[in-house]
Amino acid sequence: MRLISLLHVVVAVCFLSRLTGDPAALYLPVEASDEMRQHFREVHGLNDPVLVQFGRYVADLVQLDFGESIRKVRPAFDVVIEAFWWTLQLALITMGLVTAAAIGLGSLAAFRAGGLFDRIATVTSLIGASAPDFWVGIVVLSAGSAGCLPRALARRPTGSCRSLFSSSAPSD
Repeated sequence: MRLISLLHVVVAVCFLSRLTGDPAALYLPVEASDEMRQHFREVHGLNDPVLVQFGRYVADLVQLDFGESIRKVRPAFDVVIEAFWWTLQLALITMGLVTAAAIGLGSLAAFRAGGLFDRIATVTSLIGASAPDFWVGIVVLSAGSAGCLPRALARRPTGSCRSLFSSSAPSD
């Protein structure tokens, strides 16, 4: 059953990635010449029929060859592993901080059950748990780019939170 699910994922990834349009148009600059686009297609095997591309894709997956990252120009597996370790570190640090905060705030809220702090903590935690992850990510990225959040090793603030609510970009 798992093999069938894996096959569905492989087929979906291969064919859905082709629905985004011409990869040459996506990766090359707008002003790229037709010769550059044609060369890109030839180098990456995009001139072949889709079924031939799919067969090559599956054959490479069976050999655990995940190809080369077009943007990083190195093996895609290495790019994923590099990102994995940063992601794992971020997840572990976040889990530690959230656990410590939850234990502390939960203990304070339990100290006076039904009190003002308990109600504020309950409502805040429900809002936090209900907010979609992508929305929280967008808000955090926006706040970070506006200079509202501290940046690691920053020498000076990069902006003000007021730039979140104005139409002009933050000035450095």
